[in-house]
Amino acid sequence: HADGPVIVRRVGSSAGWSRATGAATIGVIAGLSLVSAAAIARLGSAVPATAADPSPEPSPGLRTAFPNVRVDAASGVVEFDASVPVDAHHPEGGVVYLELVACSPDTREHESLVVTRAKPSHIHAALLLAGAEPGTPASWRVEEDAVVRVPPTGSRLAIDAIWVDEDGRTQRQPIDRWVTSRDGDESFGTGWVFGGSRFVAANPPAGDRSPRDPAELYEADFAGTIIGLTTFGSEVVSASRVISHVAAIDEPEWIANPQTIPPVRTEVVVRLTVLDAADATGPEPADPSD
Repeated sequence: HADGPVIVRRVGSSAGWSRATGAATIGVIAGLSLVSAAAIARLGSAVPATAADPSPEPSPGLRTAFPNVRVDAASGVVEFDASVPVDAHHPEGGVVYLELVACSPDTREHESLVVTRAKPSHIHAALLLAGAEPGTPASWRVEEDAVVRVPPTGSRLAIDAIWVDEDGRTQRQPIDRWVTSRDGDESFGTGWVFGGSRFVAANPPAGDRSPRDPAELYEADFAGTIIGLTTFGSEVVSASRVISHVAAIDEPEWIANPQTIPPVRTEVVVRLTVLDAADATGPEPADPSD
């Protein structure tokens, strides 16, 4: 999957970005929307999935679709490789407030449960292969001093974390169990929805435009917002609960749970399982007592 160079700029920011991949992103996502998942899955059927030690072995039905991303189209499962970037166990480190579940390198590792080198648009494409339908990410806005919260739409997903603990045993948990309230009295307990990020207008710096530059870019690829816990509006996967990332709107509450999250630098496989088709919104938050 060759990627063409594209000049990008973060939306709403004057800070320039270095050359990143964009043209192929649009082609991959657009192409997968026109070709059957079964047909594309056969293209990768000769490439068995692998995971680096000490990650757990991938399931037999998974096939590598993109770097660090695997798909089992028949079972509606996508996996990507990641690691834990935060230290929630350091005795002097304090609590780790969270805004994301998964992010790209050099973005928001200090406030994310995992970081992955898997490209956000590749995860999007893999979810298409697995039968998921994108909708719209969650969003919020302020109107006349009131916060209007818009839930995400799209296929509902289950998200599990799989890792090998310090005793060599493979562990698997719903990833929201790695999240707790700052007082420790409430679990996050929410659903996950394939909103699908969004395309935004490319805005290369003046004098550095190229005929190869696409008119639009997949925002999560340069924002690094893969799985949201708070709502940025650019996430590939959104939490069904809409929480502003602006502290003046919603006071920071959710932290990494030191009782459940593995140690920093633990290798993790994140598994996304498609639960239904499109035209669905995320479920109501689960009862923490369940």
